[in-house]
Amino acid sequence: MKLIPLKRNLPRSIRRCFLLFCFILSAATVSSCSNDGDSSQLRTEMWGVFKTWDGNVMDTGGEASEFSVCNESFRSTASNIELNLWTMKFWDNKVTVYDTTNDSLVANGTVMNNALILDSVDGVWSFTAAYRKAGCCFDGTDGSSLHWHGVRMLNSLAPTTIGKNACDSSYTNWFDKWTGLLYSGSTVVVTQVGPTEYTIIGDSGPVLAFMHGGPGDYYSTIAYFPDLIGQGFRILTWSRPGCLRTPLSTGETPEAQADALAALLDTLSIDRVAVIGGSAGGPPAYQFAIRHPDRTWALVQAAAISRAYLWSDVERPGIKTWAYLLEQDSGMWLYNAMFEYANLGTARQFIGITSLLDDEQNDALAESVVADETKLNMLRNIFLSMAPSSLLKVGTFNDVSNYADMAPMPLEEITAPTLIVHGTADGDVPPEDAVYAASKIAGSELYWVEGGVHVFTLSKDSDMAINRILEFLNQHSPK
Repeated sequence: MKLIPLKRNLPRSIRRCFLLFCFILSAATVSSCSNDGDSSQLRTEMWGVFKTWDGNVMDTGGEASEFSVCNESFRSTASNIELNLWTMKFWDNKVTVYDTTNDSLVANGTVMNNALILDSVDGVWSFTAAYRKAGCCFDGTDGSSLHWHGVRMLNSLAPTTIGKNACDSSYTNWFDKWTGLLYSGSTVVVTQVGPTEYTIIGDSGPVLAFMHGGPGDYYSTIAYFPDLIGQGFRILTWSRPGCLRTPLSTGETPEAQADALAALLDTLSIDRVAVIGGSAGGPPAYQFAIRHPDRTWALVQAAAISRAYLWSDVERPGIKTWAYLLEQDSGMWLYNAMFEYANLGTARQFIGITSLLDDEQNDALAESVVADETKLNMLRNIFLSMAPSSLLKVGTFNDVSNYADMAPMPLEEITAPTLIVHGTADGDVPPEDAVYAASKIAGSELYWVEGGVHVFTLSKDSDMAINRILEFLNQHSPK
């Protein structure tokens, strides 16, 4: 876009409009303009920067990348990784770096000869990084054990009329591929309460209906509970309102979502189900058992919310960055790219967010997950199930809003056989939620996964927990 110099003899009203236009453009971080026709250019870029302490960045000899071209041929074996979200503002060859989550100044530097040179404002670090892939990536070191791997994120800071940056192709290519696979694996029907996306896995047997957590959609069941598939049940998994292709209007509250599932059952001519709720899917699963007791032959709750829940009460390292990622269109794409780049370090980081274990125990659990191909693949699918952020965040933040001041549910009205499974080291949904629900539901069983983090299917005793769920379901399934 070519900017026309502002002439000082223009009418004041036109000059004011032009200055306002300049301000909007600057705020949108596309380019800068001034009333004297200064041609210097300002641009703003969002970056995810992976900092590792130990391990080495390896040249894989050309290994392809599913998520970011920045990972092609490069992987890190680091056991710990720190994710930094940077907003980088460039003016000519000068650059200023801000922490995106709190807008605090991080570093200053320059760009010279295709190299990024940065010095932190606190004097703790400095590094020189070489740009790669036409400026979409950088890799550098500070001369010690620290390595910095930068991935440019979706150009969401620019107005859509400007168009996408060339660096966005990694995200857009992946987005098109992944959503294509998701859409091909599900169906959208119009029920009495609105459009609803679902899929059924299995041809026969009693039906298990899942209420997924957040962020998630119908694919979450496949990711989190693969061992419940192919066990003699039909699996009905759907995208709760605000997620993927089920609009929020289909059911905004936990009560309305319980009724939305009942409406889906009507459309599919399914009479009774066992409802399985996971994490943020807990309240609508409880509400289904409360509001539709004649259609509930069993209730299973897995690490489920049962009381008012505030994200701000979760005090875990990295939780603020995690929450910010959920709001960004390319946020969980970036997290998947981080897992691709450093699977051990990312597993350790994710487990730490959702755990009450100490650092040594978190390290051991992450190492055991990566060493187990089945659990490593499960974690890979879990991260996939949280993306794309742009199609899940409406439902995710609807949950956050609903649960912040959620009134006590009448759990004592539940008459269906109930199994509550929860990890003793769950750092996301407090174990007290499981205790509370079990105390309210007559005859319910509380099963503890010892040392289990929020995703207890990754834990050491996950097989025992899955076996107990299957025993419970077989015990109460319709004959």
